[in-house]
Amino acid sequence: MDGVSCMALTAASSKEFKRDYFVKSKDASYLQEFLIKLSIFIYVPVLFLNTIFTSRDRNSITKGKKNMTGKVNVSSAKNIDMQELKDLSKKIGVTVNDVLMCATTAALKEYFRIRGDKLGDAEVEGSTPPMIQVLLPANIRFRWYPTADDVSCENKFAALPVKLPIIANMKDSYKPTSKITKKLKGNIGYIYAAYAVTYLVNIFGCRFIPRFFLHKASMKFTLSISNTPGPVKSFIFDHENGEQSFYRWCQSYVMVAGRVGMCVSAMSYDKTFRICVTADEAVCQDTKFLVDKIRSNIQSEIERMRDTKVPEALQSGSKKEN
Repeated sequence: MDGVSCMALTAASSKEFKRDYFVKSKDASYLQEFLIKLSIFIYVPVLFLNTIFTSRDRNSITKGKKNMTGKVNVSSAKNIDMQELKDLSKKIGVTVNDVLMCATTAALKEYFRIRGDKLGDAEVEGSTPPMIQVLLPANIRFRWYPTADDVSCENKFAALPVKLPIIANMKDSYKPTSKITKKLKGNIGYIYAAYAVTYLVNIFGCRFIPRFFLHKASMKFTLSISNTPGPVKSFIFDHENGEQSFYRWCQSYVMVAGRVGMCVSAMSYDKTFRICVTADEAVCQDTKFLVDKIRSNIQSEIERMRDTKVPEALQSGSKKEN
């Protein structure tokens, strides 16, 4: 079950099922849905070629993928204040997701340096920073659940491959990372094609085919980064004895498929933002170092920009932040 279904299912069991509990979003029109589904025929060949010819990342994380154990290390960091994180993203002019990715790649830079990996070498001014390939889960729903009774356990997402620069200083990473993520918004046809192919092959084809491609493709990526936007205010639950309860924060542990081997997962919930790292033992044994470093990077940026005012045009919170 994906993050959207998980949050919707939780909302459906709460006191009230209302869309205003979540980040503002627009449903796709039926014409947009039709055109996106029609574009499958264009993107399937592109998807196939990318899967076959994409080169494999080679670093101290991916070298352990051939010997994955199935034993998973899990670590989570302390909560980050969601409002401070939103303000940081607005001050810089990027999304919360961009901040998470920049903090993650900066943490990986230090992780690689400690292990003597060349990706951790100091940057040379004027040179192109090293890149890693990352999988980003992308939601492909066309519209929100109309009522609580319509909510179901679904897995409607596709993994979108992107290349991110490994830069030690987050301040230098915002611009190239934001430029990369902005291009993803025009790739909905590609995303849906990836989902549709996987879905149809699993139903009508031999399961060996998707498993084979999943195994081969997932070996090529260093990790997955998942950011699930949870409710903007706490769900309230009624009990049989007449009392009420609510959650103050939530976290997600994402177990990625195939041989991706590692995932940085984050979830916002009301006033909190929490980051977790899961990794197979053969890929990464020190998940605690990584998750704490990612959080530390974000907190350092919050402090660096604390005295900078949020642009007046963004103070209303009308702009989408995730």
